[in-house]
Amino acid sequence: MDVVFTYQKKLKLLLWSSLILVVICYMLAFRKTIEERKSLIENRNIATEIEKSAEVNEQLMSELSSLDAGLNYESFNGKEEQEIIIELINNQTSGGNLKLIEMPGMKTGEENGITINDQIFTIQGDFFSLLRFVSQLEETSGAGKISSADFFRYTDKKSKLSATRLKLYLQNIKAEKE
Repeated sequence: MDVVFTYQKKLKLLLWSSLILVVICYMLAFRKTIEERKSLIENRNIATEIEKSAEVNEQLMSELSSLDAGLNYESFNGKEEQEIIIELINNQTSGGNLKLIEMPGMKTGEENGITINDQIFTIQGDFFSLLRFVSQLEETSGAGKISSADFFRYTDKKSKLSATRLKLYLQNIKAEKE
């Protein structure tokens, strides 16, 4: 039984076998090479960004320093008042369990030659320690006058623990010297 192949059948067989060979080669080697080439290009892009980041960092730092020069910072008295409050909390911590939760900073405003410094901060602890802290703060004249004290219960949503917190509003009013 001799099978006779014509040129047309041989050509089709050659085409199909070459197509199967290309698919097998792609699956075994070419696909990995192409993927590696794509990752190489991505890594080169990342490397150029990293090299440029030093220049961008220097540029941003110079912009930041120019912005810092243009801002009017709080007076040194504001920093002293914050330091007094932190010292009082640290001194009170030995007797009670006080924890400074929030101290966003001081807001300063001027109106009719009068400078008003407002400061809000939140402290956590037991009720009696918080009361002791308020009385100590009232006795200390350097920190400012207490304009409001708000005691409230706070419950942490993650740990389900509740604690007593105190939100204090301090205010300093100073007349400008003429």
